[in-house]
This record gives sequence, structure tokens and C-alpha cells, in this order.
Amino acid sequence: TTLTLSNEVETAVANEIQDICIAAVQNFLLPSLNDCVSRNAIPSQPTFTQLFSPIRLIDTTELTQELTYAEQYIEYFDHPTTLVFRITKEHLKLREAVNLGNITSITNCLQSCVVMSPSQDDFVNAKKYETVQRAFDGIVTALITGRASGDP
Repeated sequence: TTLTLSNEVETAVANEIQDICIAAVQNFLLPSLNDCVSRNAIPSQPTFTQLFSPIRLIDTTELTQELTYAEQYIEYFDHPTTLVFRITKEHLKLREAVNLGNITSITNCLQSCVVMSPSQDDFVNAKKYETVQRAFDGIVTALITGRASGDP
């Protein structure tokens, strides 16, 4: 014998499953993403040694893994969860750009941060890295050419 459910019951069960999945994402996934963002942030005081060290400055492994895991459940994200997910991805992009030590990558990431608040530490600190690297590039240009960059 096959048990069939009415459309109303099927809809109610599907809605309940959806609600449970959203609750699971909010209660377990979001805190985990937030914990990852709070660790291994971009250092607040860039130095020339940090900027040009061949060693990776920021460990992005955990954040990358957490985002990959979270992406599996994207169909259960509500708007606030989607926003947290997008902001977390921007944290990762900024951290990777700083790891590259490439001023163009950092500048592009800073310009493309559409959901991250400019008050976020990673945003502010990446901006500091960009400024320090621009200053360093200016010094190097002046030493090589005998004049500051931008001078005729």
C-alpha cells in the first residue's frame, strides 16, 4: 500500500523542512563563518618586510574551506545569510590580494567591495597596505629615475 499525502500536507512538510534548514544555517553556519573572519585578519600595521616577504602573510585556508562548505547550502540562505556570505567572500578576496602583495590586485579588490563596510578592519587594513605600497613604489621610482613618480 502506498501512502499519499494531500497537497496541503506536502506543502506544510516542505515548508517545515525549509525552515529547519534555514535555522540550521543561521545557528551553525553563520557563527562558523564569523569565527573564521575574526581569525587571520589582515594585520593593522603594514611594514615593508610584510609587504615584500615571500612567506604568506595571512592564512586563508580555513576561510576558503568554510566558504566552500557553506556554498553547498546556498539554496537555504535567506537575505541576511546571503549578505554575510558575500561579505565573507570579500574578506577572503582582500586577504588573498594582500598575500599577493600586488598593488593592482589590492586596489581592484578595494574598489569591488560592494557589500563590505569601509569600517571593516580588513578593508581599512588593506587600504593601509595599498597606501604603503604606493609610497614604496614612489620611493623606488624616485631612486631609479632621479625624480618622484608623476613629476615631468
